[in-house]
Amino acid sequence: MNYPAYRDDLNLQRVKVAQATWQSEAELYPILKAALDMPPESWDRIERHSTQLISALRAEQRPPLIDRFLTEYGLSSDEGVQLMRLAEALSRTTDSETANQLIHDKIAGGNWLSHVGGGRGMIMNMSGRVLHLVGKWLQWSDRHSGDSIRPISSLGDSVVRQATRTAIRTLSSQFVFAETLSGAMKRAKGYQRDGYLFSFDMLGEAARTHDDAAKYYKAYNDALDIVALHAKSDDPRHNHGISVKLSALHPRYEYGHAARVVPEIAELLKPLALRARAANVQLTIDAEEAERLDISMDVLASLVAMPELKGWHGLGFVVQAYQRRALPLLRWLQEQSRQLGARLFIRLVKGAYWDSEIKRAQEMGLKSYPVYTRKDMTDLSYLACARTLLDHPDCFTPQFATHNASTIAAIQEMASKGMRVEFQRLFGMGQQLHDMILKGPNVISRVYAPVGTQRDLLSYLIRRLLENGANSSFVHKLVDHDTPISNLTQSPIEALQQEGDIENSSISAPRDIFGGVRQSAQGWDLSHPLVQQEFQSGLEKHSNINWSAAPVVDGTIAPGDSCPIQNPANLEDIVGHWTSADEATANSAMEAASNAFRTAPNLSPKERAEKLRKA
Repeated sequence: MNYPAYRDDLNLQRVKVAQATWQSEAELYPILKAALDMPPESWDRIERHSTQLISALRAEQRPPLIDRFLTEYGLSSDEGVQLMRLAEALSRTTDSETANQLIHDKIAGGNWLSHVGGGRGMIMNMSGRVLHLVGKWLQWSDRHSGDSIRPISSLGDSVVRQATRTAIRTLSSQFVFAETLSGAMKRAKGYQRDGYLFSFDMLGEAARTHDDAAKYYKAYNDALDIVALHAKSDDPRHNHGISVKLSALHPRYEYGHAARVVPEIAELLKPLALRARAANVQLTIDAEEAERLDISMDVLASLVAMPELKGWHGLGFVVQAYQRRALPLLRWLQEQSRQLGARLFIRLVKGAYWDSEIKRAQEMGLKSYPVYTRKDMTDLSYLACARTLLDHPDCFTPQFATHNASTIAAIQEMASKGMRVEFQRLFGMGQQLHDMILKGPNVISRVYAPVGTQRDLLSYLIRRLLENGANSSFVHKLVDHDTPISNLTQSPIEALQQEGDIENSSISAPRDIFGGVRQSAQGWDLSHPLVQQEFQSGLEKHSNINWSAAPVVDGTIAPGDSCPIQNPANLEDIVGHWTSADEATANSAMEAASNAFRTAPNLSPKERAEKLRKA
């Protein structure tokens, strides 16, 4: 696409961020490789270091139960997929009849005994046998649903339903730190003794109403009050922090409403930022879906421009390495840091919305995907971004969110000697690895800890289950002793070279999902600033044209009374005129059609095709 000039108020670096959104992975590979610039001897040291970490982790006698469970019932098994679907759907099911049918559908036909034996531990064997017995009960209950035993069947279904809900709540609790921030601060004390810090996030997704937004804003306000009370250091790097989802603060947090929403959200964040500054607490703008990145950048730029926040080293932003524009985004963030007159906290993550980003691009019929189609490309992007962050300590205080031992080894290899490096992990994931690296020198580990009730958990839980259960997940492979350690320590560059092609050929381009039979309709992502600018330019170009619509019969415009066409958004704006067809015009049209029907057989196929194309 040939992009038009971008918005006048934004600079060239912002344009580069936008242009990289759908840039070819083949074009980006050499750029990322050059940005990383890792010599062979460094890769050798990284491999040795990560091998030591992984060997030590596998030597642990009792890996976390949640890791063992999600490895056993990962997304590579039919039973794992069914449990995933059950966890997702049962959380939204309120009536008992639907819940019973759902549990029956997902459990009754599973081969649960295939997850028993074979050297599995007692708890894994027990879970497989219990699920097998539940499946047998459901099958029996289904066959014997007559009146004489209906009370027994109903009682049994009720027990199964309650037990299943309890099991899913137990699973959920593995990823949620506490229901209230007061409870979270009490629980955090035990982790603090081991050296951990926290970034707290109030559970909940995008606000749907202004009441939702007000509730979330109050939750962030209250959370900041509590975290501020426990901030003992003058340096925000050594205090707990708060992560804020901007979509939770406004029900219309969309690019199309940016002109109104950005200043409103910036004004909401301003008092939070001032209080965080006074208390030496980090305030981080969290990452969301790709279509929200540009508007999040606008909000950050608005905060940076506020005189009251100049020189504040406490403002943070999350960068998702799986987005193709991650590297130019960091260059834009450098400019923001210099304008702020202070370092920005940058939490570098790989990204949690990959599945939905792929699906959205396919549904919209976009030119390409905003995310990488290979995990190895995401890993390479992550390390290239890490290099950029480490090379600019004047602009960034990096926070590396990862559960991958090889990634940690690579970052420690890149860090300057004696540099203190912060790693982050999600609560419920990667604790063994982070416990281990905390014992080493110059390491800070911070836990991203969601706080909230079961009611607000659904979307977050599903993302965690997808991450843990995916075959490509490091956490999944780590516990799987059938995966050779060498597969986990391989550099992303070497892995991509073995693949042969940079782009994942098993994932068709968004418009080619019908396997070459036909292309899907082309879509336009109006949350993308350059696409939106192209549409806006077209509107402005044609805004002064007075459009006219009238019946055309046999190539001649029919006469008639002209009526104005009003802009429905502004009735005083006349955009054109239209003429209606009367009875005489309709008769003329039918006569012309009859005449054409008689002469059409004399036309060649090519002539008929040309007329159809013209029509």
